[in-house]
Amino acid sequence: MTERNQYLLHAVGWISASIAFNIANTVVYGTLYPKLLQSISADFFDNVFSIVNSLTTFASSFLLPSLGVAFDKRVAIKSTMVISGLTACMLSALLPFAEQGMAPFAALLLTSVVYVLAMFFLRTLVMNDNALLFFFPEASRVTLSLVNNFVGFGLSLGNLILFNSDTFSDDSIGSLIVYATLLCFLFTLLSVCAPSDLDHREPGQESFLQALKGSVAELLRTAKLVSVEPDLKQVATFLVAYLLFSASGTIYTIYLVILYSVEFDYTLTQTFNLQIMYYIAMVSGVVVGIGMDAIMKSKAKMNRLHVDIVTQQVVNVLIGFVLVINLYSFAAKRETLSRALSACMGFLYSYQASVARGILAKIMRGDLKCQLSGLYSSATYISISICSVVYAVLASSSVDTGVALLGVLLVCLGPSYYILPHCLPRKYVNTGEGVQMVDEDEADLEEGNAPTEYGSQ
Repeated sequence: MTERNQYLLHAVGWISASIAFNIANTVVYGTLYPKLLQSISADFFDNVFSIVNSLTTFASSFLLPSLGVAFDKRVAIKSTMVISGLTACMLSALLPFAEQGMAPFAALLLTSVVYVLAMFFLRTLVMNDNALLFFFPEASRVTLSLVNNFVGFGLSLGNLILFNSDTFSDDSIGSLIVYATLLCFLFTLLSVCAPSDLDHREPGQESFLQALKGSVAELLRTAKLVSVEPDLKQVATFLVAYLLFSASGTIYTIYLVILYSVEFDYTLTQTFNLQIMYYIAMVSGVVVGIGMDAIMKSKAKMNRLHVDIVTQQVVNVLIGFVLVINLYSFAAKRETLSRALSACMGFLYSYQASVARGILAKIMRGDLKCQLSGLYSSATYISISICSVVYAVLASSSVDTGVALLGVLLVCLGPSYYILPHCLPRKYVNTGEGVQMVDEDEADLEEGNAPTEYGSQ
């Protein structure tokens, strides 16, 4: 097989894992699962779903880095990714049984347990999938992240169009869950084409359980090394910045419908049209990002990591600008302006999320791939959990919820403007005229380090 064909095969496998996750997360658990709960017990739906979702998200933020440590040491990352996806599919296949004459309490218990376990395995799949991005050529990591999100946001848009409240009845929920789970299963099987980490793994002395047991100590050891190892300091700095700036786009997207319903009393039709516009903007943002990435690749002398981090910073600044104007438009009840700003936010957020994952894949250490991917996922889940609590507090108070929440997002975003530039790659080399600090790419040339070929990392 030629190098190009091998790359394409690996890319298809890597993206397939993400497609499997998006089908399960968006269609099964984002759309059909809430309707299943409502059909079982409408009175308990809001409380049950909210509590189960919050606990699952919060628990994942702590468990995933520990699993990442164990996976880095003892378990094949790709194999674990595939097994996690298949396990989530088998659990999802149990959901339709909740409609088969079970008592409401037993049905709610079954669906809650399935949700907790399935979402845990799906998030494990994503963590490992992000770690496998490391095995692609560095120059293509942001590109693949963009293409991946293009497919993911496209699926979300398709899900919104196909599964709106007028297109199917409650009687078909079980069948639709089965069909979606089968599709997820097929894409999980296709993910075996992703690049393998086995050829790059050093033999370990610990069992998986021993590695998992010592994972907390290993995480603390990594934290101590941050102050003495520049590469780890760079990653840690980026993760702190990501924790702050990712909240802006992620929380805005999660609470989009709620915000506009509260601020402008939107009807179901209006919220549906708002979501369609928002997801179209996200897909468009990724398309533009892919075009920009292709242009940047043509500039051979450009330091790509520098460009990615600077681009990330520019996008974050633009998001802050949009949030400030959006805050004013909410306060002044300017609906048309607010809708236009939501489209701008969707456009920018899609690019923000795509570039961030590509940057992490470029700067992560090879021996800590899953551990760092787990921390990256944790940053997302922690920001969601904290902002969810903040929103609940704001919603129970007398303040303007939309204005207050956007203010909180701006407060989170602000410090990242200072932190993110410290991730710019720097390296000290002896140039013959004394030790000087130069860019990473220039340092490689000084030291005679040739770029690695695909598959040799």
